[in-house]
Amino acid sequence: MGIEVSMTWKGETKEKRMEGELLVTQALREWVEGYAAGRGNVPGVGRTALGHIGYLYEAYHGGPYATLILLPEVTGPDARVAKVPAAAMRSRLGEAMAASRLRGKEVFGDETGALGESMAKSFADFVALAERKEAETREPVMVTAFM
Repeated sequence: MGIEVSMTWKGETKEKRMEGELLVTQALREWVEGYAAGRGNVPGVGRTALGHIGYLYEAYHGGPYATLILLPEVTGPDARVAKVPAAAMRSRLGEAMAASRLRGKEVFGDETGALGESMAKSFADFVALAERKEAETREPVMVTAFM
């Protein structure tokens, strides 16, 4: 269980969305196989490294949760779906990335910083995608949270 966030945008095709869902499924399989083989949380592998396709994930293992910082529009008590301007995400990105790095160390025992950095990069990739899509469509992206 965790916080899952998905981004969609004007003009996104069903085929493109299905490609993204397939990547999420493949990443989850890789993570499960690695964890079962005793490798634990591997940086850059699994659902925590998919911001570039418009998907974020944080398991409920303890905070701070970067998704709550980056996307209060969809993680608060009243909403789970909202159009979120890329500029709003960009303004909160630094704090969200810092939370990811801290969470990697404190929650997952990431002594090297590699896991925290991988998670932080996923948040940066998510915001960069939102900026590109907003520039292309002239509309904020739609963000949905599953909690």
